[in-house]
Amino acid sequence: MNLRKLLDRFKKPAAEPSPAGDICDTAYELSEVRRDDDSDPFLHSLKVLTPDDIAPPPPKKKYTAQELIIEGARRLIIAVCAVIFVGSAIRLAQSFIDYKRGDDLYGSIAQDIFNTTLGGGEHAVRLAQRSRPISALPDYYTNLTTDAEDLLDELGDNSYNVRFEQMKSNLTYLKGVNPDIFGYIYIDGTRISFPVVQYTDNEYYLEHAYTGEYMVCGSIFADFRAYRDMEMNRNTVFYGHNMKDGNMFNNVMEFFDEETFNSKVIEIYTFDGIYTYEPFAVFEAIETYHYFEMYFDSDSEFVDFCYEMQDKSMFNKHMDFTADDRIITLSTCKNDPAGLYRYALQAKLVKVER
Repeated sequence: MNLRKLLDRFKKPAAEPSPAGDICDTAYELSEVRRDDDSDPFLHSLKVLTPDDIAPPPPKKKYTAQELIIEGARRLIIAVCAVIFVGSAIRLAQSFIDYKRGDDLYGSIAQDIFNTTLGGGEHAVRLAQRSRPISALPDYYTNLTTDAEDLLDELGDNSYNVRFEQMKSNLTYLKGVNPDIFGYIYIDGTRISFPVVQYTDNEYYLEHAYTGEYMVCGSIFADFRAYRDMEMNRNTVFYGHNMKDGNMFNNVMEFFDEETFNSKVIEIYTFDGIYTYEPFAVFEAIETYHYFEMYFDSDSEFVDFCYEMQDKSMFNKHMDFTADDRIITLSTCKNDPAGLYRYALQAKLVKVER
């Protein structure tokens, strides 16, 4: 029905004029039409009109087999990228947590180790006389005090090595926490200040802290072949990770600076004494290079080894070596993509304190 036909429905016959009636009748009929839109096809079509009636959607495209494969590959790549992104985010967060745990644990011990209050002050040491034999696990738990200077005043004898006795006491405490405690390594002016442990292999402490708990940064540990009495080792080797946050043996790289190499010494504290070593070699080497050799068939072989290491060094102090010398090696990763290279720092024993 068009508009003209609709209007014709409202026309009255000319023979029966009735203006007032026409107006009323027309209004009535219009109202009736408005109330009954569904009876009019045109008005009803307007009510049910949809966007698709105006512009119908294009027919669905039929994909070829090749296009389906490409689309599937695209969606798979997007899914893989999303998984990689989420995984990377999780690993990044976990790395941050691991670094924080390592910093908290080792930062705390480095701050407290040179005090006599490690472990709450319950095991502070009574200084022993020098003539007393040193045992692997001495008993320092009687007549305790927390101030070594007061002890010296009380005893009136300055022949006691306060640093050694304090450290020995703290090492005894740490050994109670973990029997694998070997000693303590310290390099003044660097972040290297860590307990040293030793196990039956060179793997366990790559991922365990000195407390024995799992930790990504691991520990500084002595080669499992080494004697605990360091003077029995011609070359005592220590290992540690090169952590990107500067922890563990990362600061070994500072010795590639000539001033640091010439001015720093390395201190190893054990139950037997304080051993001070002067660096004589620092270099980068492939992991199979024999810088970590510990046993030698003859005195001359050991002496030749020391000179070989010194010649390989970035800096050369032209030290002399004899069969009676003792050295240490600090070994850490270079963090190269293939993981084939190491940084080595080697030092000669120059002083022992007890």
